[in-house]
Order: sequence, then structure tokens, then C-alpha cells
Amino acid sequence: MFVLVLGHRKGLAKALNGLEIPFGVWNHKEIFNAKGSQFKVEAPYPQNKTEFLSKIPKNYPQKITHVIAGSEESVLIANHIRSWLNLETQDHRMLLRTIDKSFAKNFCFQKKLPLTPFKSPGHFNSCTFEELSQTLGLPFLAKLRRSSGGRGQVRINAKADFVGKDWSQYLFEKIYIGTEGSVESFVENGKILFSSLTSYARLGKENHIPGHFSEDSSINQKIIQDALALNTQVIKEIGIQKGMTHLEFILTKEGIILGEMAHRPPGGYIMDTLNLVYNLNFWEFWARLECGLSTKDFSPEMPNCCASIILHPGAGTVNNIGNAKNILRVIPELKKFKIKIQHGDLIEKRVGTGNDIGHALFKSNNRQGLLRAIERFNNEFELSITK
Repeated sequence: MFVLVLGHRKGLAKALNGLEIPFGVWNHKEIFNAKGSQFKVEAPYPQNKTEFLSKIPKNYPQKITHVIAGSEESVLIANHIRSWLNLETQDHRMLLRTIDKSFAKNFCFQKKLPLTPFKSPGHFNSCTFEELSQTLGLPFLAKLRRSSGGRGQVRINAKADFVGKDWSQYLFEKIYIGTEGSVESFVENGKILFSSLTSYARLGKENHIPGHFSEDSSINQKIIQDALALNTQVIKEIGIQKGMTHLEFILTKEGIILGEMAHRPPGGYIMDTLNLVYNLNFWEFWARLECGLSTKDFSPEMPNCCASIILHPGAGTVNNIGNAKNILRVIPELKKFKIKIQHGDLIEKRVGTGNDIGHALFKSNNRQGLLRAIERFNNEFELSITK
């Protein structure tokens, strides 16, 4: 067995090392900490078989038995590579339903799934700003068809934001006010093996597992049941047979509305948070699924309440980082704290949830203890910038 990983994920590399599965990594940008990989390619993903073979080290193409896509950008090309190497492929249309917002929205609309109102490519060439604002309201969002984590997203507040721009690769969508969350699932032979809910306590900044959406326990349980039911329906309709899924949803006054479905692990340190919640290695579980290995010993239980905080203060120059060295010692529930910057560093504008200058992971045996620890962290950790 030999695995080609497209889109480096450190957790996956560590899991493959633990399983003693040899692997190589291809990433579209510089790779850090690809420990254990037999080779690494740092280049744009290949557009054809000739380009692929020219950049993969000699003698490795015939060794590759599995290709794992670790990022949104690599899902389709991973399937092409499987085809070039005569490996088992996945249904191309199914993959499009998980990475192309236009294709996905139109498909889910046809299946009568609950969606935010939208206008997809192919429609808005004939739509004026007035027509779009009347249909979607103001402000509305323009989202890149093939992007994730908010990258390339534009908020259209007025006509000046809209006119004179090329929107051919965008989807227009109504902004819904509500609580956002996600469902992470593992699927094998079309069957859901396991699902977990994440609530976005602060969108793009703070995630909680298990997901919590109401202080009323009966209402909270109903929301969880509805989210899981929607997740099951979407996986079935899209036709996902194997791997990990990440469904994003919005809880509105009208009920739960589908955001997007991704066929890959989530970002925002959700995988690391899952590991803390269930005391299991979810990267290894995903690797086992992708490689066709047994998952029968994977039996998640939920003894913990956990959260991740993603740090990014906005663009500017760091002028103060206080209490960073001692904060792990004074907050027992804080299990991991990483800061990537120092005094005087220039922080660039955040272009997506994948951009951060550090993160913190919390673990408690009850929700109230978790909330107290997060509050203490927010009060004691000091980070200030000059814009």
C-alpha cells in the first residue's frame, strides 16, 4: 500500500505514520511538517496525466494504491489521478455536488432540500442588480463557486459593489440571520457510521462540540435531531458512499436550512476538537476509511465538552502579546495553546477561516466548566495590534 495525499494535513500525515502506511504529499503551496512522507511536491495540482507523471518522483506512480484529497481544491484532481493510475474512482457528478456551489445548489433545489434563496451561474447574466436585490434582499452574498472557508466571499451592500465586475464564477445568495453549525460524519458503503454536531458559538472564531443550540434541553434535542435528519438526507441524495463529510447548516426561525456539504474533513480545528471530545484519533479513522482498513474497533463515546478558539485580530502590527506563556498553567481546561506571532509582526487581512495567528483548545467534563474556562481565557489573554 502507498498513499498519495493531495492537500497536506498534518493530522493525516501523523495518522498514516502511526498506521505505518507509506505516503507522499503533493501540495499547491509550501509544505511544513510533512514528517514521514517519502516525497513532497510543492506545485499547482496537475491538469493532465503528462504533467502529473513529470512531477511525481520516478518509480512512485506504479506504487500508489490510494489517493486521498485533504483539501477542497484537490477533491476533483484526486479523482482524475485515480483514473490516470487505473485505481477505483468516485462518481464525478457526486463530487461536483460537494465542491461546486452552483452545481450543488441547483441539485439540492431539485431535490426540494431546504436552502437559502440563490441565483446560480447561468442565471445572473440576465439579472440586474435590482432584480437580484429584490429576490435576495440587501445585503446579499457573492460566493466563489469553488472555494471554502469564506475565501473570495463578497458582501454586496449596494449597486456600487456589484456593477462593472466579473461574476461568472460566483453564486449569489440571500443572507440568513441565524445560528450556524455543522455535522461531521463518516460514511462507508453509503452507510453513516458516526456523526457529531458542532455549534459555531462565534462564526469563524469559536466552535463547540457537542453542538449546543438552546438552553432549553427539549428544544436543543429537537434541533440536533433535525440537523442529523437533514445530514442523512443530503448524504443519501448526493450519493456519498465513502469518506468524511462536513455539512454546514443555519438554524433560522423557519427551521434548519442547508448551507453546504463538503466531502472532506472540516477546518477550524474541528478535527482536533473531536479528538478531545471522544478521546479518539479521528484522523486515523478517516485514513482507515480512505484506505479500506477496518474501522470496527472505533467506538466513540462522549465524555467531554470541548471547544476551539481561532485567533485572528485583523490586519495590523502586533504591539502586545500578554500572558501567553503562563496561560496554559492557570487555566486547567486549556489543553493546547499555540501562537504563531510575536511582538512587531505584521498580520495580514484575514481572507478565510483557514487564516489564523494561533488557536486554543479547551476540554471540560461539563458545559458550564467549558464556558467558564473560555471566559477566563478571553479575559486573561491579551493581544493588541496597531492598524
